[in-house]
Formats: sequence, structure tokens, C-alpha cells
Amino acid sequence: MSRNDEDRAAVVPSITILSRTISTTSSDSSFPKLEILAQNIRRWFVEARISLPSSSAEPLPPSEVDKWVEEINLVYGQRAEQHWANLVSGNLESYLLSMREQKQLHHLEEFRKQLAQEFQDVAVLCDAHGYSSLSSAIRDQQRIFRRVSLEFIAMNQGVERTTHSWRDTHPQTAVVLLEQVRLEYYQTMNLKSYIGFQPFQFVSLLKSKSGCYQIPRSLWNDGHIIRPSDLDAMLAMKWLNSSLIDAFISKLNVKFSGPHQHRNVAFFETSFATHYVYPGTKPHHTLTNAQGSMKYRPLKALRDRFTDGNVTLICPVNASNTHWFIVALCAGDSFTVNVMDSLHGSGPVFPPYLTAYENLKILWKTILMTWFKGSEIEDREWKLVVHSDIPRQRNNSDCGVFALMYMMHLGYGPRINNECVPISYRLPEASDDLAGIRLLLLEELLLEHVDLN
Repeated sequence: MSRNDEDRAAVVPSITILSRTISTTSSDSSFPKLEILAQNIRRWFVEARISLPSSSAEPLPPSEVDKWVEEINLVYGQRAEQHWANLVSGNLESYLLSMREQKQLHHLEEFRKQLAQEFQDVAVLCDAHGYSSLSSAIRDQQRIFRRVSLEFIAMNQGVERTTHSWRDTHPQTAVVLLEQVRLEYYQTMNLKSYIGFQPFQFVSLLKSKSGCYQIPRSLWNDGHIIRPSDLDAMLAMKWLNSSLIDAFISKLNVKFSGPHQHRNVAFFETSFATHYVYPGTKPHHTLTNAQGSMKYRPLKALRDRFTDGNVTLICPVNASNTHWFIVALCAGDSFTVNVMDSLHGSGPVFPPYLTAYENLKILWKTILMTWFKGSEIEDREWKLVVHSDIPRQRNNSDCGVFALMYMMHLGYGPRINNECVPISYRLPEASDDLAGIRLLLLEELLLEHVDLN
């Protein structure tokens, strides 16, 4: 048995304050959920690295509960301080350690929610079988768990806010970290034959000899290859090209493949915008095949879950091959074409906005005619909305980063920095650069099994 296994084995028997009553009764085959709950409680405490109270009294007196919670709060404060120290250190290994721990906290929060529901389900089950005393004991344990949960939630949210604050206030440290990732990446490419070389987690995911990274094909998008030059643009604070934008769009379409906030969302690749939105060089009827069915993959996937017409179609537009902005067609209670531009937004309407607006109206009618063949398509009154109250860039290279974040925010809800957007993904009102956000996007792009809902 490894040292880690010994530690876990030592911890499990001591988790009695929350699970003794449950475990002693769970041998009853009628209540398999009791044993599952007991096991899950043990697992959550071990994974959350929360020490158990020293008292073995049962039930645990309120004074002991208070003392225990105070100890947990102190430990969480120390962990939060270490998290901040790792972020400001400028050391890539320390930064990645904090990011891994933050993702573990997200996982544990989902687990905690599951446990809260399991407590309720088991108590209701006991009531239904007439075991009122056991139900009462379980609810007492649930109240203790809730006290601990409140401390955990506060710590989790505090860590998330700390990371968000660091991205806003320490851009130069983020630039240093990006440069370290960049150096490690190129060393990885040059030293792949050196067995003893252990690159950091970001770049170790670049498996091929060429240093390219593949985004797999999905229902929404074809596969994409990210080349070294594409990644270098992100790492070196440069303007982002269409290959990198398209790779993120593939991720976003998978991330938001289900309804969010009662909206169905689809993200279009950059080539779609060029052909059908701005400048719009292809006739819209070319979106369909000879049988009149939709050819474009995101629209085909969207049709399968199109029900109430509450749809948001989001598209990055490259104006004159020098500047990215976002257009979003929103069809539902109202019909609008929304423009999010990190560089413009006040004064006269930028001509590409008008072109995109007219083409998106035609696009929507084409979509409906394809989806509902033979039905009369009602003309709608559309409105062009150019958003002026959104975070903006202060340099000449971050428009693509803003565009990606605008798209992500629109996946969560209809507004930038809306309350549904996780704290980690919210944008500062103004920033000289978005180096910290670039680090965040690298994690989104390269690390598998990363979810920030």
C-alpha cells in the first residue's frame, strides 16, 4: 500500500461524525442509498482535504461544530494565501499548480451539490419507510455538512475571484508566464528525442513531431489543426489568425451544444462569415444541397434541437483582414442583429456592420425556408444593435481575444459580463492587454476535460 493509500485509509474510519449513523444502518438491503451516501461523504472529505473534528462524540455538540468550522476557515485562508502567492510568483510551475487546484475545486463543488441532493433523497426515503428517527439523524448530519459546505463555497468563490483579480491587476506577470510557456513549447519541439525532458502540462499535449495540435471533428465542426505559428500568436501577444479563432469555435460549439438560459446557440467559423456575412461573396442558396437540405454543419446540428425559435447565431467577422468583431443574430421574442466590437462602438455605424446586418437577415430567411419547406415564412421587423457598453481593447492586437471572450459570454447569456458568466471568464472594463485571459484561453484550448460552467 502506498503512502497516499495509507493516508486515505487512516482518514476513512475517522469520518464518523457525518457517516456513523448512516453506515450502521446501511446494511439493510432496502437502503443501498445509505451506504452510497456514506461512501460519498468520505470521498468528498478526502478529496477536499478537510480534516475531521478531533471529538468523537455523537452527536457532535454545537460548540465542537463551531470550533471545527473555525479550524476549516483558518486552513482555507492559508490555502487562499498560497493560491495568490503562486499567481504572483511569475513561476509557470506554481501557476499551473494553482490552476489544477482551482479546477479540482470546481469538481468538488459539483460533487458537493450532488451530496446535498443525496442527503435529501435519503432522508425522504427513510420517511417513506417509517424510519423517522433515522431520517431525523440524517437531517442533523446534513445540517453539519451544510455548515462545512458554506465555508467551502466561500473559499471556492474567493479563489475564483482572486484569479480574476490577478488577471486584471498583474498583466505583466501573465506576460512573463506566457513567455515561459512559449520557451517550453519550442524546447519541447527541439528536444522530443531527449527522454529525460519533462515539459509542462500545456505543451506536453502537443503530441506530433511537427508540434501541431488537433481539435477533433464533432457534430458541429470539421477537425482543426493548430500549428506552431498559430500558438505563437497567442503566446507572444500577437494578433490572432483565423485558424486559432476557428479552433476555439469548435470548442465553443461543443461546450454550448445544449440549451443555455432557454436559448439555442451556434457559433459559425470565420470562413462562413467571409462567404455569407461579410463581405458575403457567396449566394445564400449555396448553403443547401441539391435536395434542399442544409449543408453547413453547425446549422444541421442546430436543426435537431430547434423547437421554439429562440436561437442565437454567433459569428466572428474579420474586417479588412485586420480587425475582429462579433455579430450575433438573435431570433425569438425579438429579432436583432447585435454587434460587439472591442475597437469601435460609438459614432457613425461602421459600414461592415450594415453589410453583416443585411446578410444575416437574408441568412435567417434562408434557414427557415430550408427547415420548414412549404411553410409560409413571416417577414420580421429586424433591428441593428451596436453595443457600446462593453469592455474594450487599448492596444492593436487583442481584438481576437476580445472576440473569443464575447462569443463565450454570449454562449452563457445575451449580454457581455452577464451574471451567468463564471467569474473567471468575466472581462475587465478596460485593460492595456489581456495576457491573463490569453493564459486562460490556452487552458481552454489545450487541456482536455476542462469545463468552466
